[in-house]
Amino acid sequence: MPSTNQRRWARHRHRRYPQIIAVLTSFVLGTNAALPQVDFDRMGKVAIAGSFAGLDLYSSDGGPSASFDATTSTIFLRSADGGLSPIGSTNAGGSVVAGCLLGDSFYFAGSFSSVSGQNAANIVSYNPSTSKFTALAGGGLDGAVEAIYCDSSSKSVWAGGAFHGPSSGASGYSGSVAVYTPSSNSWAPPGFGGLSGPVMSIVSNTDSSSLLFGGSFLTSYQSGSTTPNNNVTSVSNPNVPQSSGSTPFSSSLVPFPLGGAEITAGPSSSRAGLGDINAILCPSGEDGPGSTWFGREGSYNTIIIRNFQAMTARGIRLGNTFFDGQSTTVFCVTSIPDNRVLTLRYNVPGSSETRTCSDECPLSTDPSVAFQDFVFEADSITGVLINLKEWAKDGVGLHLLQLLSDGSFASAVSSDNASPCYAPGPSNAHATGSWSQATVNTDIPATVQTVLTSNVAVGSTTSPSVTWNVYTSASGQYEVYLIVPGCINMQDCDSRTSVDVTINPGGSMSPVTTTVSEQNPQDAEVLVYKGPLVPSTPDYTITVRLALAANPSGQGVGGQYTLVAGRVMMKLISTDTSSNGTSTGGSNGTATSNSRRGFGIYEWPLRNSPSNVNATGIIPNETETSLTTAAFNLYSGLGNSTSSVSGARIESIVPYTSDKTFLGGRFTLRDGTANIAQFTSGALSALANQGLNGVVSSMVLYGSTLFVGGSFNSTADNSVSLRNIAAYNISSVFNATTSNDNKQYISGSISMYLKYGADGAASISNGESGQPAITPLGARLDGSTVSTSERKRWLLSLRDILAPRQSAGTPLPDDEAAPAPSVLGGVFWTNTTTSRQVMIIGGNFTVPGTTTTSLAIYDPSDESVVGLQGNQVDGVIRTLLIVGSKLFVGGEFTLQGVQGQSFAVYDLSSQLWDTGISGLTASSGQPVVRSITSISDSSTTVIVAGSFASAGGIQCNGICALDPNGRTWTALGSNAGGDIETVSYAGSNAEILLAAGSLNLAGSTVYIAAYTSQNQSWTPVGTLPGPVTALGVNDRNQSSLFAAGQTSSGAFVSHWDGSQWTSIDLPLSASSNITQLELVPLQEDHESKSIIESNRMLWISGSLSGSNFTRASSALYDGQNLYPYLVTSSASGDAGSISSFFHSFSTFDFNRRKFLAVGVVILISIALGAGIVFLLGLIGILWALFSRRDDRSFGQDTVVEDDDSVRPSSLLAHVNAAARNTILGTPKNDYYVHKGEDTIVDDHARPSTAGSQPAAAMAGGAVTAAGEHNALTPVTTTDEHDVNRPAHARYSFDGTGEGELPLTSGQQVVVLNDQDPTWWFVRDNATQREGIVPSAYLA
Repeated sequence: MPSTNQRRWARHRHRRYPQIIAVLTSFVLGTNAALPQVDFDRMGKVAIAGSFAGLDLYSSDGGPSASFDATTSTIFLRSADGGLSPIGSTNAGGSVVAGCLLGDSFYFAGSFSSVSGQNAANIVSYNPSTSKFTALAGGGLDGAVEAIYCDSSSKSVWAGGAFHGPSSGASGYSGSVAVYTPSSNSWAPPGFGGLSGPVMSIVSNTDSSSLLFGGSFLTSYQSGSTTPNNNVTSVSNPNVPQSSGSTPFSSSLVPFPLGGAEITAGPSSSRAGLGDINAILCPSGEDGPGSTWFGREGSYNTIIIRNFQAMTARGIRLGNTFFDGQSTTVFCVTSIPDNRVLTLRYNVPGSSETRTCSDECPLSTDPSVAFQDFVFEADSITGVLINLKEWAKDGVGLHLLQLLSDGSFASAVSSDNASPCYAPGPSNAHATGSWSQATVNTDIPATVQTVLTSNVAVGSTTSPSVTWNVYTSASGQYEVYLIVPGCINMQDCDSRTSVDVTINPGGSMSPVTTTVSEQNPQDAEVLVYKGPLVPSTPDYTITVRLALAANPSGQGVGGQYTLVAGRVMMKLISTDTSSNGTSTGGSNGTATSNSRRGFGIYEWPLRNSPSNVNATGIIPNETETSLTTAAFNLYSGLGNSTSSVSGARIESIVPYTSDKTFLGGRFTLRDGTANIAQFTSGALSALANQGLNGVVSSMVLYGSTLFVGGSFNSTADNSVSLRNIAAYNISSVFNATTSNDNKQYISGSISMYLKYGADGAASISNGESGQPAITPLGARLDGSTVSTSERKRWLLSLRDILAPRQSAGTPLPDDEAAPAPSVLGGVFWTNTTTSRQVMIIGGNFTVPGTTTTSLAIYDPSDESVVGLQGNQVDGVIRTLLIVGSKLFVGGEFTLQGVQGQSFAVYDLSSQLWDTGISGLTASSGQPVVRSITSISDSSTTVIVAGSFASAGGIQCNGICALDPNGRTWTALGSNAGGDIETVSYAGSNAEILLAAGSLNLAGSTVYIAAYTSQNQSWTPVGTLPGPVTALGVNDRNQSSLFAAGQTSSGAFVSHWDGSQWTSIDLPLSASSNITQLELVPLQEDHESKSIIESNRMLWISGSLSGSNFTRASSALYDGQNLYPYLVTSSASGDAGSISSFFHSFSTFDFNRRKFLAVGVVILISIALGAGIVFLLGLIGILWALFSRRDDRSFGQDTVVEDDDSVRPSSLLAHVNAAARNTILGTPKNDYYVHKGEDTIVDDHARPSTAGSQPAAAMAGGAVTAAGEHNALTPVTTTDEHDVNRPAHARYSFDGTGEGELPLTSGQQVVVLNDQDPTWWFVRDNATQREGIVPSAYLA
């Protein structure tokens, strides 16, 4: 359970919030010192990506401080991480006690006259998009508002409190309740007029079909008791869709499960995904392929449904298709087997008009009409034939087809019960005793039914039984029938007897038992109950039980009775549960001594609301519900007089099921029940220990635990000590929870101001004075949907505040949330067409004004974002990799035309998706790809890792190798698998692959494992406390690894020294989530620590919070100190997160270049020049001497041809150029700086190991991995030989020598310098690598 600084905000005006003062721990945190100077430029182009809308460098003061007037009430928005942001304050002395969300607006209520300078009386709306408060119609309400409820179904706001009505005029209002409609900006009294006293609570019942009001008010009902059939609370399955083409009656008819029926349609369309009639029986997708059926274009079509058993059908539900503009316009329905055209009755959508049709029935072509219900009257049928006669555009089509029952039904044979559409599960039956299954003929020719039979000894005192749990979608007036097979067909008439059938109507009503004779010769439908039914939640079932009658009829055969259990059927008569035809009627008036009084509770149905009700007068009996009895019980329990209820009130109502409701407030009943009670089975009763000894002001249910808040310090019997908040196990007792005597605490950031706005990505480079320069993404990204984590919600109850955080066990923690717009990964790539370096980004976003989703190319030069050509990704992208011109994409997505899910390859040259690579599959659900890497710097093999079972039919659990050229998959070893979060490489040649996450290695759980290609096996890398979410390798040193992850107690970071893991004690809170670790170079060294060298630091990315800093999205660790570095925020003010830190150089040197003073360099250059001239003269003399000796040996002149193995060039010219560049700062000739060295190395005269290779032998040169750079980095020149022209390789060149660039035949390059006739300096724009190649190999 969260700590006490996450309590709900106070409802009482005298409570104020103390400020929080952070206590620093002994751990050294570098927040007061200057930020470390990271050398971003040494990594090439650098960028960050994540879920954020703004970012800035971390500041120890957290930004501008906010001040609050203690005499006002300030409204905060509480983000998902617990942070609070102020959005406005009331006038002095004002208070805000309630709020709710409707659409895009928040509504706040209390006792105030203004909020943020906006005059508003006690209620106000707030628009987060404009950050403005707006007064409601008439300025507000004329008294304090204590409770509000936002009803999304009617798009209205219900307000309750101590007021009469709107401030502008309350004529027609009875007081305490008013309803606001935003669309018309108007107030109206509720349908029941109002209530006689203050309203403190407004909540919905378990299925949102009615509102429950709690407070301090009296209600009066007509004298005379109601029958059990009147005590009904409306209940309906909220998953049943609504449509203007249906009615509450037809919506309550349960569709027949047609999975076992014979359904044919023809002729059907041949279009992909549109020819399967079964796809529209219970469609889960949008209108289109896979969820829509089309008939053949231009053809009259027929749909036949045959169930081959009797069905008590009542109607047909049709939903038109609008895909590609195609629709059905006219149809008719014929019953089977009697071949009768049925007369259909339907509502005209958008009106209350009812019409009938038969041969030519219209089907609405209005896209706003989800479906239409057409009801009919028919005896038992076995099927229907639907003729689709006319259509729009190319032909007929449907998106939904259902055959509606008479109400609901169930068979005694459980295997015959299938789950209807929208139901939580199928109806079922449970038998006790010995029963046998039998198949018998019915009275309908060629049909059979399956029943259960049981033999019972005559005179037996025990009986076998069958109990049906019948799925019933909504409460209403029903007729319940027992379907009894005829004894003639079963040939058991003499042994038949009578049975008792017991119905449990629900809604706190008493069970009803009817005795039924089963001695009927023909099949019979026997009425066993007529009245209201209230299904239990959340399974929405009604219970019916059959057993031997208490006084069975008949003599039996051979001393045995035969019992038969077939089906039960519930025929819907009316959806009006408040009417039973026995009401005494009468109009509302004033209370009399003969009226029955209730207190503190009132229930009002939102569906089928009664008319002419005034809840401040005499309320008709027929409007009573089960909770009306609770109000009666409260009134009598408090003393049965108006004076005895004075001061009592109901402040909180929590419905648990349709038959159990918890009530809290200020009251003490005559039986000792104090301040909290439960109403169940029609009676009010105390909780354990008689309740609580103080006022209950708020309750929230979480699972089977009821959290209770208020002003109390023990249970009512003083047996359990409490401190204002308690947890009550519904099946147990009260437990104390941590609390703090009426003090309300606020934790998290109150306000934060960020300098840069960016939609999920930004570039970082070296700036002035060693500080980073941040360049936000210059283009706008949007979200296709608004995720739950993005929505700013006002939390008024303990449900969200006290809900425990999810804890991670052995499995890998849930993948990082990616609320749109989010950028989760990126790579740099040079476009060979434009020669521009661009950023390819992936995540969860859309590009405004385009169809581009989740994957795009961002060009910093013009700040444009464009999508890839071809089909767009549908889902979330988490990782990207470029090898040559191929872009590898991974995440959680589908892509039309590509095999499998969550992985795809795109050719940036041809701008096409590769459709020839076999896809990934998961053992269940959708595969997830979290990491794509190249196995080494010199290999084209790509490693794909995540959560999946196989790739291309190859069993490789969570990690697999792909050869993109051969399009083949290969498993890595045979003894490892699991959920992989990240993959890294270690070893001087990157020969060790490290996989981190939650792996199964030879039957054991490990969190990091190493794989070597030499022995093709996996070995565990030490023992860690939990799954790993990030892994960093220190300059490929296999004896210096950093790992971060999650355990049940929170985040951890550890270091591997080659033999063991050592935990690093960082001041991170348990809620921190680390997504990436990487060692980064520095501009200035720090003091060397034991595990991190002085020239680097550990970059930590994710969503971080600590004991002595509020929040950060990245931090730096030097081996001793933790420096929060970057802070991000979402558009709503919530804490953001950084998912990816990526750069254009795949390898870089941590050593900084050191330069001598200019004068010293000049002297050294002169000395070198003189020395080299002398050396060249000496070499010339020696060469001449040896040449003459050779000439004398051969005795003839010898022609010496050019040797391509030696690169000819002017060495002196390069030395002079180097000196000139050092002195003047402008390079003139081509030279190369060796990475990581302090000296300038000339390489023009180096013999090449490849220069003399024949072209055929060099054809096997490999394409290097994306982002790889040679050990030599070119320094550009400005002489006449510096060119920038495109060329392509005629032959392949292995390029294994230092400074050489590998080529493959046909590869596109750019010639940068052609001064030397034999060796040219070129760049591969696809990988940004540069180097020298034989000029003869280019064209």
